[in-house]
Amino acid sequence: MGFFNKMSEPVFLKKGSGLEERLERLRALEPLLNDEGKAKIRQDIRNLEAGMFGEKNIAFELENSHMPMYIIHDLYLRDGDLTSQIDYLVVTRKICFIIECKNLYGDIEIDSQGTFVRTMGFGNQKKREGIYSPITQNQRHMALLRKLRLEQSKGFLSRFLRDRSFEEDHRAIVVLANPKTVLDARYAKKEVKNQVIRADHLVDFMKEACRNSKAAELTDKELLNWAQSYLDMDEENETDYLKKYEGYRAVLGNEKRENGVRDARTRGAYGSGTRNDKSMGNHNSAGNRPVGNRKSSVNGVGTGYADGNGTRTRHGDSSGTEYEHEHGNGNGAGSCLSEEERESLIKELRSYRWNTSQAEGIKPYMVFNDKQMMDLLEKFPANGQELKKVFGFGDVKVEKYGAELIGILNKYRG
Repeated sequence: MGFFNKMSEPVFLKKGSGLEERLERLRALEPLLNDEGKAKIRQDIRNLEAGMFGEKNIAFELENSHMPMYIIHDLYLRDGDLTSQIDYLVVTRKICFIIECKNLYGDIEIDSQGTFVRTMGFGNQKKREGIYSPITQNQRHMALLRKLRLEQSKGFLSRFLRDRSFEEDHRAIVVLANPKTVLDARYAKKEVKNQVIRADHLVDFMKEACRNSKAAELTDKELLNWAQSYLDMDEENETDYLKKYEGYRAVLGNEKRENGVRDARTRGAYGSGTRNDKSMGNHNSAGNRPVGNRKSSVNGVGTGYADGNGTRTRHGDSSGTEYEHEHGNGNGAGSCLSEEERESLIKELRSYRWNTSQAEGIKPYMVFNDKQMMDLLEKFPANGQELKKVFGFGDVKVEKYGAELIGILNKYRG
């Protein structure tokens, strides 16, 4: 079976967690706060920068592993009021690894009870403190992932088999990404030791786990289907990270006179509420977005349009929440369709999805689900690069389905 497999290197199905944009928004907000607020936000900025550094270390290790595997960075799961944010989900031919990244400072000790204790030095003084167990955090990730995985199953037998094999097929691990961290787990139980490793040991750990697994190796097609089933679970994280700073806004003497100007400056960085982006990691290091049309609905702002190499649309009421969508084409073709044309296009996309799923022997939602189809209609991409901005379309999907999907859209492009 393995003779026909061609995949030999890691592939990111989703790359980028949006932390860069969050960091830029915090930096933009900082000068608008009072002294107490600035102190709080600076600490949060430092923590965010440390987290980004840790995630980049892990990404480097995975990219240079030379293992056939699919990587999903920043998988956000939701089931009712339950949510879970997985730093890295890595699907190999035998095991799916759920990775919790920790860029911890100081020395970490794990005692016989599984308690995590951190020791940090301050000059000649040392401070010891207990910290929340990242193993417990990862167990919660696993529980929700398992629940959603079983809900994908159709039929009692399929559900039973998936449930029975879940523990064997999935491994939750905590990776300490700070190279200066010293880990002392000599008194920890074996099952705890096996869940906490340093970033520079990650690849060797994964390879050994796969060698020791008795599971049959998946083919290229099976591997992609397994990984895609998890990417299809990905939801938007609608958490308002800026709300906590609302009480620290600096009061300016000429506030009334400059109200309009300040509101324009702060809507994206401060009091407008939540900003939701469905971009698949195509930001550069400065937080800039690719050129393309951008539609933005901002509640409490009213409605307006602005041209760049695209369109920016804002709608609003008084709730103070910002939603943003990006159009990939330059002519707003998706929004210019008549109701009849839109229904015809949806019917054609569903027909393509069904025929493709039957030809590949997979579920239709694995080609693209309804949520992804609606984003496809919203952005109306004109080429492969723009298609990558559509929710759920990474390099693999664009390569497999991109040309045909663009061909379908072109028939309706004005």
